[in-house]
Formats: sequence, C-alpha cells, structure tokens
Amino acid sequence: MGQWMKQGDLGMIYAARGVGKTWMSMLIAQAISDGAPLGEWDAGELGPQKVLYVDGEMNLADSKERTNAIRSALVGGQVPGFLHHETLPEGYCFNLADAEQQESLLAQVVEAGVQVVILDNLSCLCRGVKENDNDEWEKMNSWLRRFRRARVTVILIHHEGRGGGGARGASKREDEMQWVIRLTSSHDATHEGAVFTSEFTKCRNCKAHDAPPLDWKVTAEGVECERGDDMLLLIELVRDGFNQCGEIAEMMGRSKGQVSKVARRAMKTGRLEKSGQKYAIPGS
Repeated sequence: MGQWMKQGDLGMIYAARGVGKTWMSMLIAQAISDGAPLGEWDAGELGPQKVLYVDGEMNLADSKERTNAIRSALVGGQVPGFLHHETLPEGYCFNLADAEQQESLLAQVVEAGVQVVILDNLSCLCRGVKENDNDEWEKMNSWLRRFRRARVTVILIHHEGRGGGGARGASKREDEMQWVIRLTSSHDATHEGAVFTSEFTKCRNCKAHDAPPLDWKVTAEGVECERGDDMLLLIELVRDGFNQCGEIAEMMGRSKGQVSKVARRAMKTGRLEKSGQKYAIPGS
C-alpha cells in the first residue's frame, strides 16, 4: 500500500483510546482485500490480497456493524477474513504469547495463503507478557520474524502510553518494525463520524514526502482524506536530509513563502532551528 507498506513488513498502528485505531486498521484491511487505494495511498502492485483480521477486543455485534460501515464507505467487494474472540470454542481465549497458539495461528495463515494479518490489539491478544520489559517482548518477536520469512505482513494495533510520548510499553517493540503510525484526534473532531489524523513516527520504506500526515473523515457516505499539518511534513523532510527552503518547497508542492511561514512556526515551538540558509532538527 502506497510507498510505505511492503510484502512481509512488520508495522504498528497506535493511538490513545477512542481515537480511531480500529477504524484505521479495518479501512486498511478492506482496501488491501480489494486491491484498492485508500485516501492518498495507492493500491499495492500485487492486487487483492488475503487478509486475516484477529479481533481480541470489540464485541461481535459491533465488529460486524463496523465492518459493514467500512465496506459501504469504500464500496468494498472482497470480505477480509475475521478471527474473533467471541467465536472461539467455549473455554478458550486468545493468548498469542503462548507458544501453542503461536504455532497454530502461523500454520493456519500459511496454509490458507493469507498475505496480511492484523492483530487488534496487543493488550487483549497477548497475556502474561510484562509490557515494559524489553526482554519479555522476545516471546512475541521471534514468532513475528517467522511471518516475515513467510512473506506475510503483520500489523500490530496498540495503545498509546499515558500522557502521550509513544506506544505503551517496551521500546524494543518498535526496533524491527518497518513503519509505525500514530493516530491523534483531529482538529475537526466535531465532524460526524470517525475523524482522526495519521502520522508516521517511523518509516523505513520511503521518505517523509511519500508518507505525509493525513486527516481522515469516515462516514456512511464515504472516506475523505487530505494532507494534514504542513509543519509535521516539513519536520520529517528536514529529518530526511532536505534542509534548503527551495528543495523543501518543491517536495511539499508549496511556495518558498509558505514553507518559510511554516518553518517559523516550527522554530517558535522549538521543533526546528535554522543556521544560515539551512534548517535543522535541534540537537541533531
């Protein structure tokens, strides 16, 4: 999908409670199932892909309602596969930190030819893992590497830590990920329906201008998507090594005057500095 998601990737979507993690992940699931674009993200080159959505949190009725709403909004054709916690046999519950369950799910995914697995969410699906312990994460990490070797993309859905500042728990969790998306409440949160902003906090597969912040609005009438805050994109471009106003303006599709105005706003907040004619990230 777009320039940022490739076959066999390990990625994460995280946000505070109620911001839109499940909306975003279900939108991605439907678009990949259809081999269709999503907002500003182009469809993948491989066409429609088999997706398995593992839901460990929502109740079944709400999951079905949300799925139908997204299929209507995107005019979806294919139906992603779902493995839902309420449909497990009596007495069973998800614990993907358990070696037996890990083997079972991996075998089913490979046998069924699934190309994308979405795990929603880590807190509900993985039990007995000390969330703040980096060494404990190896219970999951070694298993996730096996999906990569099988060329299966895995998307982890997770919560943001209290007070912001990144995904909750051990920092080692993000080390092997190709990309990480943070969702935040949109400035247009009074809009009816799901409204949020997506921003990449990590992206190994492409440069910042190929994965800019995006504002999303999801209603029964469809999905609206437009480029988000130019300041976030400007900062990412500088972090990627673009430090001249002219080249940044060309990358952003803005005038030099517009870039200078955004840069001044970033410098006032301490997120950018300027030495001579070059912008820089403070402390870099």
